[in-house]
Amino acid sequence: MDFKSLKELVDWKFNNVDLMKGSSVAKEFYLLGMLAQLVIKFQKRTNANNDFKSSLENYINVMGLANMSNRHRIFSKITDGAKKYTVYGNDWDYLLSQYSNVKSIEKLDEKITVDVANILFVMGSIDYKNLKKAGE
Repeated sequence: MDFKSLKELVDWKFNNVDLMKGSSVAKEFYLLGMLAQLVIKFQKRTNANNDFKSSLENYINVMGLANMSNRHRIFSKITDGAKKYTVYGNDWDYLLSQYSNVKSIEKLDEKITVDVANILFVMGSIDYKNLKKAGE
């Protein structure tokens, strides 16, 4: 599918991907993947060295798996990286607002498996990367 905007992509995924239907936690992991990719791309763009690996990228590579117990640390690392590199823009604002919306309706006992969490985190990261490549 061809998506013209980030909002169009996220809306479509939330409404059509079975793993995300009715699960705010699943949507959270998808958005975390998108947010992480946005910050990593921003960090790399602001550094002239082609071999540069962002601190967030390193953290995610060392972390291994996204899961219920480390999702808050992941979000904290994303926001720390965003502050350090002064990440801004419509995509950042939109994704943060979606993340806040998803967190506000999350049920305390809602859980997903590690496999689903990782699938959605990677899906969000790849979707953001591919959407931005198509738009560049």
